[in-house]
Amino acid sequence: MQFYDVGAVVWILRTCVWWVPDSAADRYLDELRELDRSMRHCGSGGGPLDAPPGRGPPPSEVSAPSDLLAPAV
Repeated sequence: MQFYDVGAVVWILRTCVWWVPDSAADRYLDELRELDRSMRHCGSGGGPLDAPPGRGPPPSEVSAPSDLLAPAV
């Protein structure tokens, strides 16, 4: 997964709270600003942020849609 701006990073961390618990944007404001500077300067070693794949919700939080649980007719 690649992120091209820091807003997308904040959005995904707010959406997928199990990736980084307690990842409040205001708590990491300085780090997010530095990440933003780095991502904006593509020519000087910056560029998109590459996140490793394979981070899913914890098994206890995965639920099947109710139509999958209904008996077949």
